[in-house]
Amino acid sequence: LINDGNWIFVITGFTDEVFATAHSAKALLGICCSIIELVLVLQAVVAVPWLLKPLEKIRDALTQLSENNLKENAALQRNLKKKSDMGVLARAANNVRKSIVDSIILIKMYGKQVEDKADALENIASELSECTTDIVAATEEMLATSQTVKETTDSVSNEIENMKNDLSTAVDVVI
Repeated sequence: LINDGNWIFVITGFTDEVFATAHSAKALLGICCSIIELVLVLQAVVAVPWLLKPLEKIRDALTQLSENNLKENAALQRNLKKKSDMGVLARAANNVRKSIVDSIILIKMYGKQVEDKADALENIASELSECTTDIVAATEEMLATSQTVKETTDSVSNEIENMKNDLSTAVDVVI
């Protein structure tokens, strides 16, 4: 039914005749879809590896980093100036490498400083040990001298006491 002119179309005939055009269009559409699918698969097979090649270089550079190989990677260096995602990844990987190298340099420098300080502390400890040994020897000598002085003082004190007793006896005899 066509609304504007009140027309009605009636199609008569066999279903094969009526749908023959639709069947041929369906077959043609199936062939076109198959060709398009084949082209897309071929594009994926060819294009994806080609597109992933720069990522392989970055992956290789990161693998080298993980294996403690801190040398500059020439393939990575070629991608540093690119503005694409590959360039961003290349710069990030290169920055990680530089940070690790700088950290190693700092660790070596601080290690040398710690080693120098340890040597200085060892020398100071040795000097302190010698001073302590000297102080202990002097203290022992002073103790021995003090003991001798005490013994001498005691002896002199006894002699004075004996003299005092002798003098007191002599005075008693004279009186």
